[in-house]
Amino acid sequence: MSTAEIKPGTVFERDGKRREVVRLVPADRYTAPAIEWRRPGQEFRTSACSLHAWSKWIKEARQTS
Repeated sequence: MSTAEIKPGTVFERDGKRREVVRLVPADRYTAPAIEWRRPGQEFRTSACSLHAWSKWIKEARQTS
């Protein structure tokens, strides 16, 4: 899945775990591109991971919104 298909507000589900994309964090000269995500319903708690790790997680996930 390319970053063009990953947009804020998109929800993915795998193994009963849901993840909502909050924002895409662009790369700079010190860091690689990343995804900030949260579990739906937890508005004030977010996590981030690399774009590579996110791609591996959603490989088996299905998009729900």
